[in-house]
Formats: sequence, structure tokens, C-alpha cells
Amino acid sequence: MNTPSHEQIGILGGSFDPVHNGHLGLAREARATFSLDRVLFIPAAIPPHKRDRDITPTHHRLEMLRRALENENGFEISEIEIERGGVSYTRDTLEELQSRWPNAQISLIMGADTFRDFSTWKQYDRVLKASHILVASRPGHTLDEAAEDMKTLISDLPFSYRPEDSDHTRRTFFCRQTGRRIALFPIPPEAVSSTEIRDALRRGDAVKKMLPPAVSGYIMTHRLYQAHPHPMS
Repeated sequence: MNTPSHEQIGILGGSFDPVHNGHLGLAREARATFSLDRVLFIPAAIPPHKRDRDITPTHHRLEMLRRALENENGFEISEIEIERGGVSYTRDTLEELQSRWPNAQISLIMGADTFRDFSTWKQYDRVLKASHILVASRPGHTLDEAAEDMKTLISDLPFSYRPEDSDHTRRTFFCRQTGRRIALFPIPPEAVSSTEIRDALRRGDAVKKMLPPAVSGYIMTHRLYQAHPHPMS
């Protein structure tokens, strides 16, 4: 995959088990707010924080992503973590992408709920050196809380962030030592998670409003997330 010099690339990683409307909404808002040229959806081979959970087979997760993004302009799938195999650490992924595209501006996209646990990520300081961080509000996780989480996060780092001009669309903080930013931005609330969807499907509850129609249809066809184990084919 080639990239023009200085392209703005957003990265949205996850297990995508399954991909849902919350993922798409987050990517759309980040792309619009920060003028990203494209957003790469990167499904994990083995999510580091979910190693004790049975993950749906990779080919199903990839096919659901393909169907979800089929009509989305500027959204692409990268199989970089699946091809690498093993536990998928964001540190490794960002550094590999940076080596491939040294002139691109790479921004890691996440929700404020994920950002709260960011300090538990493997060598998170290297993540901060390798990319900008775009943190979106989430139901139950305000930007004020994210700003406090950021203060705690950076207190143990050998480099510091200073606030830049903010407005109603974002709050940004710049690190002179790394040249990277952390930006906090609001998005319309959408209380949906993959865990909630999987649990609802096991109970037989309706989930169509949480999923792109093509993903919902795929799940029903292949009987994923039912009370019995998912098929391996």
C-alpha cells in the first residue's frame, strides 16, 4: 500500500468482534474533525487485553469489516497485525507503519473509555512517540475526565505536553520533544459495544440498530455469537 508524502492517516484498531455502528461513527467523526485523508481499520490477531476470551475466527471478523466498510469513502482495512500474528501490540504496529511511510502523519483513534486504560498498554510511551492520539468522548466518559486522565498519564513520562488553542470541536496538547499531539474531541453519544452485542445475541435479543445491515445479515447467516460456540468454517 503506497501513501503520498505527508498524508494524514487515522488508525482504528480493535478486535472488531463484531464491528458495529459505534466504530464507524467514531471513525467518521475523527476523519471529519481532523481532516484525515483515510482511516485504516486494523483488526488484532490476538488482542493483548482479551487473551482470556475466545475470539471469533479471523476470517469472520475480516469479512464483517469488509461488508461494513464497502460503501464508506476513505475507510480501508489493514491486515498488518493479522499477518504479523501473535499478540497485537499497538507499539509494534505504529512503528512498522511509520517505517513504511516516514512522511505520513499517523493518528491513533480511540474512545475516552479506552484512553483511561492507556497507561496499561505495553510501552505506551513508544506509542505516544510514534503517533498523534485522538481521543473521543464516550457515554459516561467526558472530555473533562479524559483531560484529567491525560494529566495522570503524562506525569510519569520523560516528556511533557502543553495545551494549545481549543474550541468547541477539540482540545489539543502538544509535545515539543516528540512533535506529537493528544487531541480530545466530542462525538455524538452512541452507547454500543461489541461485548454488549455479543451478549444480546446470545440472549436472542435484537441488535440490528447497533450494526451495519450487511454485518447483521452476515452474523445471522453464519450464526455467530449464538448460545453455542461459533462455527470454525
